[in-house]
Amino acid sequence: MQHGIKREWREFWTLPVAAAIGYSTAVLHTYGLGPFIEPLEAEFGWGRSAISAAIAIAGFIGALFSIPLGMAVDRVGPRRVALTGVVLMTGAFAMLGVVGSEIWQWYAVWCLVGFGNLFLQATVWTSAIASRFEASRGLAIAVTLSGGAITATVLPIIATSLIESHGWRASFAAIGAMWAAVVFPVLYFLFHGEHEAPKPGEAEVIELENAPRGLRDALLMPAFYRLLLASAFFTLTGIGMIVHFVPILVDLGANPLGAASVASLIGVTSVIGRLSTGLLLDRFPPGLVGALVFLMPLAGSLLLLFAGSE
Repeated sequence: MQHGIKREWREFWTLPVAAAIGYSTAVLHTYGLGPFIEPLEAEFGWGRSAISAAIAIAGFIGALFSIPLGMAVDRVGPRRVALTGVVLMTGAFAMLGVVGSEIWQWYAVWCLVGFGNLFLQATVWTSAIASRFEASRGLAIAVTLSGGAITATVLPIIATSLIESHGWRASFAAIGAMWAAVVFPVLYFLFHGEHEAPKPGEAEVIELENAPRGLRDALLMPAFYRLLLASAFFTLTGIGMIVHFVPILVDLGANPLGAASVASLIGVTSVIGRLSTGLLLDRFPPGLVGALVFLMPLAGSLLLLFAGSE
C-alpha cells in the first residue's frame, strides 16, 4: 500500500497541483462576489438579495447541465474541457464589470458565468485524478479541491484592494485577466489525465456500452440520493454564508480590507480541512468521515450567530 502511494506521488505529483490551480478558477464567483456587494449597492441601489441571487443562477445552470458535462469529459477528456472552462469563466467574470444599472444585465452576464463555470466543475478535475491515483486517491483529490481554498484565501484581499484603488469595474476585469494568465499555462503544460486522446471509435464504445448502464445503476442507488440531498443542503447554507461574509463583517463595524482579511482565513482553514479529510478518506469509511465533516460548520455558524447578536 505504502509503495503504491509513494509511486503515484513520485510519478504524477504535478497532476493534483495543476488541478488545484485550475480548480481555483471554478470558485472565483463564489469567493469573489462578497467584496463587490457594497460597491454595487452604493452605485445601483440594488439589494443584497438581488445581487447575490446571481449565485443561484450559476448554480442552476451547473445542476441543469452537469450530466452532459460529464459525458463531454468522458468523450474528449478533462484537459480540453478544463482549458475551455478557464477561458470562458475568466472572460465572463471580467464582463461583470461592464453591466449597467438594469438588474437584468447583471443576471444576463451571470448566465455566462454559470456556463463557463460548468466546464470547471469538480468532476472535470477528479476524473483526471482518478485515472492516475488509486492508493492515494483521497489525498490527491483533497489536494485538488484545496485549489478552491487558495481562491478563498487570496481573492477577498485582492478584490478589496483592487476595488479601493481602481474601482469595482476595473477590478472584475483585472481578476479575470490575472487568473487566466496564471491558470491557463499551468493547465496547458501540466494537466494530463491518463486517457486524453481516445482512439477513433473508442469514446463511442465507452458511451454505448458502459455509460448508460453506469448512470442507470447510480440512479437506483439510495446512496446517490443521500449524497445529492446532503450536497444540496450544504451548498444552500454554506455558499450563502460565504458570499455575505464580508458584508456581514462590515455591518459589524470592520473596515472592508479588515473584513476581507478575516474572510481569507476561511481559505487557510479550508486547506487544512480538505487535506485532513483526504487522509481520513484513505483510511476510514467515507460515510463516517463525510457525516463528521458536514457537521463541523455548525459550530462556526453558531459562533457567527451569537457574535452578531451582541
